[in-house]
Amino acid sequence: MGEISGNNSMLHHLIELGCCKLCCLRYLGERSPSAYKNPVDTLKKKYLLLEDCEVEENPSKLKKSNVCLACLGLLQENLRETVISKIVSDVNDADYDCQEFSCALSMPVSFCLRTHSLNLYLMDKFPDPSEDTAEIRFVSVKDVWKWVAASEIADGIKKSFSQSNDCDFSITISIGYDDDEKECNCLMEMHKETYDVRKKQTRKFKDCLLSRKSVEALLLTTKPDHFQKYYPTPPEIPNNAVKCASVSLHHNSLYVAGRYNKFSRKLSQTPWLIGGERLMESSVQELLCDRIVQLAKAQDLRFSSSGREDVDVRMLGRGRPFFCELINPHRVHLEPKHFRAIEREILSTTKDVSARHLQIVSKDQVAQVKTGEEEKIKIYSAYCIMSGADATVDWAKLESLSSKCPIVLQQKTPIRVLHRRSLATRERSIFRLEVSKAETQEPKAFVLNMATQAGTYVKEFVHGDFGRTTPSLRDLLGSDVDILALDVKDIELDWPPEILPDNQD
Repeated sequence: MGEISGNNSMLHHLIELGCCKLCCLRYLGERSPSAYKNPVDTLKKKYLLLEDCEVEENPSKLKKSNVCLACLGLLQENLRETVISKIVSDVNDADYDCQEFSCALSMPVSFCLRTHSLNLYLMDKFPDPSEDTAEIRFVSVKDVWKWVAASEIADGIKKSFSQSNDCDFSITISIGYDDDEKECNCLMEMHKETYDVRKKQTRKFKDCLLSRKSVEALLLTTKPDHFQKYYPTPPEIPNNAVKCASVSLHHNSLYVAGRYNKFSRKLSQTPWLIGGERLMESSVQELLCDRIVQLAKAQDLRFSSSGREDVDVRMLGRGRPFFCELINPHRVHLEPKHFRAIEREILSTTKDVSARHLQIVSKDQVAQVKTGEEEKIKIYSAYCIMSGADATVDWAKLESLSSKCPIVLQQKTPIRVLHRRSLATRERSIFRLEVSKAETQEPKAFVLNMATQAGTYVKEFVHGDFGRTTPSLRDLLGSDVDILALDVKDIELDWPPEILPDNQD
């Protein structure tokens, strides 16, 4: 009975201070979410609220009943419903097809001061025998807001509320407060030395001199008597309520993988821009991924693959494994039939590329594309020609090359890529070499088929790059040799899983 009596005394004191009914429950330590659905009944039945102090939405007995001094109006019904209505409207307009959502509130910095002030006041006036901290004893505004608002939001957007940190779709509500800067000015005097230093560190604190995180850290080290010199305890009833400044919607990335073939010798893998000017009309990335972005209604994408071929190199055989990270997709329930349709559309609209085995993969799975990158084996076919007016093909020497494998190369960064890659010497290996006659009338030409370590500069292995690759084919033959065309025939990486004909749809 003594605990009930103490709670009743605290309740009436909270009402006198100017707390709304939900904040009264918060500071009474009420942790049952259902208790906040009908707070007046809970206050009467559980905390023996007297009839003459009954808490209505606009009680005449409060000093300034329009705005709660603890939550700045956020938990009061009128503002709460306004915020919920905006959230529901924004989410429905954005048209995400996910089934779950999570919520996060971003509160104004001054809210930290108000919470700290009221916590100090109540802990002193109504000490707890258990000696729990305020964070343990009282319930946070954010928790209560979610308990009350989440179900209404869920009904409005036809999605389930998730309390998991792993929920893919998040709604972040930024709460604004017109008097935020005014109430926070006291910190400049309360911690003058700290903020004088930060004002001089313009680069580091240019846009966040008073961040919520930094203020919370400062308050943890502020002694109560020092705090009370600069900020009223308890806080004053505010003149203005908070408002919903913005609603941000974000879905975690969706990953779509596949393999692509490139048949053109005039197509870059990604958009080729120099000084903001396009050098080519399109790219492998755009021909493959623009359709996927449109299907998922994604905000943006990041393209990645197992290596890359030069503009003038074809990618044949099974194709090159790739994936695109779809950023903030609105459509995530994509079916195999959608990907088969994209593959067919690519085939029917361009002769430059094709795609196969398109599918959704997890974030963990895409790591396989980059894991052990240098251990992968890549198969090439190079169309070569002996240089010089009197040069001839020494077939005996060429055919003897296979017995020299594996050949370990020392390759300095090629001259042609020095503008975008750091100067270094990289060790790479040629595992297999086979030579065959070229299907051409050119007597000096031959085809070199080889299996190499991923990352090998094949063109430079052929002509030597002015001695920057050793040994080169030029060194091995003792004659000048050049490369006219290069094809990638295979990348020995079985990823992503093959889509069998029976599983096409």
